[in-house]
This record gives sequence, structure tokens and C-alpha cells, in this order.
Amino acid sequence: AVHSLGDRVRQLLLRSHHMELFSGSGCALWASLGPPWARNLLRSPVLRRYLNSFFDKPTGLCRKAGTLSTLAGQISFSAIRLSINGRFKVDAAVFPPQQDCPLAEPFEIEVRAGRVTRVEQTDAGKRLEKWIEHNAGCGSRELMHFSFGLNPSAEFGNSILVNERVFGAVTVGIGFGAKNAHTDLVLSSPSVWIDQRPFLDRGDLVHPDLACLRSSLLRRT
Repeated sequence: AVHSLGDRVRQLLLRSHHMELFSGSGCALWASLGPPWARNLLRSPVLRRYLNSFFDKPTGLCRKAGTLSTLAGQISFSAIRLSINGRFKVDAAVFPPQQDCPLAEPFEIEVRAGRVTRVEQTDAGKRLEKWIEHNAGCGSRELMHFSFGLNPSAEFGNSILVNERVFGAVTVGIGFGAKNAHTDLVLSSPSVWIDQRPFLDRGDLVHPDLACLRSSLLRRT
């Protein structure tokens, strides 16, 4: 059921053009997802960072000793970076630079043309700002992806991999990932509109095209 819902969300994103993210305290972020025809034709890894969508579909099963296995239930996608503008509030988890899971105090991040321009100076915010400055050569200010958590069995705790998959959570990823310079910022229950239609309402999946799958999934938990 988690995989079915993820595939439906992926299909929705591939044909969508715009996203609005609201995370409380007047924070709003806007992004263009790009023309669907471009995302369908341009498949190279570099261009995918700008135009494509992808679905993390792990099995959740360890098939070999020593293998890292993560929960199912995360759909990730990239927006056109120059189109991303606004502010968002991180309130659930941050990793790295430090395992701020769960996050002790929320903080705001401001974005202009797909780059982090301001980090609110809470304790965790200061650690993140220092991390960003240290990894500036690895694109640490660039917004690389958004992710939706779709696993109703996941709960917020001390693991970033689980926090990202909590049903209704949204993760914002910054940094190219070179030399592990990539940070995931988790928002617990934001509201999201896609192409001027409600998708998440304070963490609850409300898109009319997905209502049946959502109800089926939650009944099984």
C-alpha cells in the first residue's frame, strides 16, 4: 500500500508544474517543478537534479548480512532551483552536522533563487550555518530536493532515516552531496499545495485524487 501510494504521488508530481509549501509562522515557499515533457525526456543525473522526479522504493528487508536497509515510504523530487523562493520552518530534525533528532527548537531558513540566504540563529541554526560555510565549495547552500514521507508506521525519533519517512512530513535537502556535504531538514506537518490544489493540510494527505489510497493505507496500520 505504501508503494502504491508512492507511485501515485510520483505520477502526480511528474505532471505538475508548481508547489507551495506552508510551514507555520507566516513561512511560505514557492517552487516551479518544471515542464513535465522536459522531466520525461532529460534523464541524466545532473539534469535530474533540476527537472526530474524519483521514488525511493526500498523493500525494508535485509537480504544480506551488513546491508543497510531503510523503511519504505519516501517520494523525492527536484524543483527548478532558480524558481525556489521564500521561507520555511524546520521543526522536526536536522542531519548533519549534528544529529538534531528530534530538534529541540524550531528555526527558519530563507531561500532566494534556490540558495539558502539566511538561517535563524538558534543553537541548531548556528550549527547548520557553520556547516554550510565549511562546505561552501560543495554547493551547501543549494536546495537539491524535496521529499514527502508516506509511511504511517514511522514515528519521529533519533534517526533521520525514519524521521524523513513519517507520514505527512516534508524533507528539504540542501548540498550537492559531494564529500557527504548534504543536509536533510525535516518539517513535521506542513501544508502543501500542488498546482493550486491542496496536497497536504498540516501533515494530512488531502489531495482528492489520492483520498482512497490514503484511507486504505491508514486502515492497515
